[in-house]
Amino acid sequence: MSSLLNLPILFLGDSDITHWSALPSNSLTHATSGFTSIDVLNSLSLLSSPCSSKDNGNDSKEVEEVTHCVMVCGENDLSSSIEISYIHSVVSTIKDTIASLPSTLPMLRHLLFLGPKLEPWQSNDLSSILSYLNLHNQLSYSLPKLEIDNLQITYIDNFSKFTTSSKLTYDLGMFLRSLKEGEELEFEIERKWFKEDCLHLSEEGYGVWEGIVREWYIDTMK
Repeated sequence: MSSLLNLPILFLGDSDITHWSALPSNSLTHATSGFTSIDVLNSLSLLSSPCSSKDNGNDSKEVEEVTHCVMVCGENDLSSSIEISYIHSVVSTIKDTIASLPSTLPMLRHLLFLGPKLEPWQSNDLSSILSYLNLHNQLSYSLPKLEIDNLQITYIDNFSKFTTSSKLTYDLGMFLRSLKEGEELEFEIERKWFKEDCLHLSEEGYGVWEGIVREWYIDTMK
């Protein structure tokens, strides 16, 4: 049984949400496979519309009363344009999305952002690794520092959750210097956390997220 059963949380994001089969049937969700951060931003305007809310299986009154939100986005932005220089626009869009939440979700008090995770197919793709690490570093630095009245933001480092080494939790500059000095990538992406498609989390992988979300929710209620 899912540890998230009956928790009144809005889940907002991409296919990492749509593939999350253990979400309770009465949860509030607004997610589409392939969503980028700008798609998430645009979807917020739909949440305030009664018709659009009902079309997505959510009652508009329930949406207005949401106090907790889990957000997942950013990875599809990178797959669309892997250049490091693109990261800044991704981070800015996500920050704009979060900054707009209090106006679209007036009762929202707590936001959990699940950061980007490396996937098995990326094990030897240095360009992807650097882009994901760059995005993670910028999000982990900027999101907790956003000053938004009555909204507490928690960022989760997924690099350390799904790899066998803490190397990728280091500062990006340190990581680049170690590569320049000829060090090998001393980490492995655990396949047990992922489905056979090497893209989406397995039941065991989602179990990790469920524990994180439940602990976060309980902590906010203390």
